[in-house]
Amino acid sequence: PWGSRTRARVVASMDRAGDREIVRFGFREQESNRVAFFRECPVLTPALNGFLQGPAREIFTDKRKRFPRELDVNVFDDGTGKVSFYYAGMPAEDFEKYAQGTVDIGGKKIETDASVVFQSNLSLLPELVQAVRDAVDAGLASGEASDEWLIDLFSGVGFFAALLQEKFKRVTTVERDEGCLRHAEVNLSANRPADARGTSVQNVSAPAEQWLMDNVVDVPATLIVDPPRTGLPKEVLDALASSSVNRLIYVSCDPVTLARDYAKLAQSGFAIKFARGVAF
Repeated sequence: PWGSRTRARVVASMDRAGDREIVRFGFREQESNRVAFFRECPVLTPALNGFLQGPAREIFTDKRKRFPRELDVNVFDDGTGKVSFYYAGMPAEDFEKYAQGTVDIGGKKIETDASVVFQSNLSLLPELVQAVRDAVDAGLASGEASDEWLIDLFSGVGFFAALLQEKFKRVTTVERDEGCLRHAEVNLSANRPADARGTSVQNVSAPAEQWLMDNVVDVPATLIVDPPRTGLPKEVLDALASSSVNRLIYVSCDPVTLARDYAKLAQSGFAIKFARGVAF
């Protein structure tokens, strides 16, 4: 579990030490605005710790006139040791220089940046991606699922859809965050196989629950959901009950909300084919 976390939000605090201005980093305490400062966090990757104790101090000290006393900063290690970062109000030129990142997943390049949500443990991504691939392949091979339509709900930067698009005739990603959507458009285009069989790709900017309620899924479809820890909204569960989705792949970060949602899905005729845990 140590040295595995590749994403974090830290607080950069501008302080004075005698006649010198210094930058310290910490985390906000739970349900508090107090900051717990650290020199090295044991869960962060060595690259993130090294960045926060070295280059980040210089960057934020050099630009100190631009910042308030405390500033929330997102930091991201792309898995190769290259660290990107982002803070609200970041100038466009700094965003291009410091925030952008690329992750290698399954031999494909997935574009992202430090401002958007992404998996926080990259060492587990190959296993997670393989589990999703296996679920898709099993459904198609058995005939229990169709290759007509892949819907990637809560799609983020679209990496599941980007890695699976060649298996389907139609692909739709749904994501409310505009930053994620821009990356999804790039990722599905850049990773489109040269021999793709005319796959139709649509990237939609919308809340997942609203899109599913407003769009009738009336052909057999495979649906991937990767919701936040709170699980699927009730509206999504209700919309699934009346849809033609015949394969649901649920990527969960909380077994409690997964179990709750499955209890409701089971009432609509869904049944578990298999489950796989990916441990941190």
